[in-house]
Amino acid sequence: MRHNNIAVKANEVGNKVLDPIVKSVTSIVQVGKYVAKPKGYSLRQYLPKDVETYFSYTGSLTTPPCTEGVTWIWFTETMKVSPHQDNALHRITDKSGHQVVANFRGTQPLNGRTVYLVNPW
Repeated sequence: MRHNNIAVKANEVGNKVLDPIVKSVTSIVQVGKYVAKPKGYSLRQYLPKDVETYFSYTGSLTTPPCTEGVTWIWFTETMKVSPHQDNALHRITDKSGHQVVANFRGTQPLNGRTVYLVNPW
């Protein structure tokens, strides 16, 4: 499934690693709210098992002023997300109280950029 320009695979089980985030989202749906970082939190647990195979290119930020010089990394392994997890993440609102559902920038032309496949073999 391709959702909001992020490659995810939908399945009923979802991704147990996301459960603490999904649970926390219900407490922070409004701007200015926060929750404490879960104990034992590690960024590594949100990355795929294979972090050595990925696509990379130099592009720009996704929000204005879309500044150039950002190195983007797109892992070849997709993240599994259940419909429940996806719905919970879409409950977040901006400071005007509107749901944050389109906070992405669409696919842009390559404009001469080279996309590299990086792999260990």
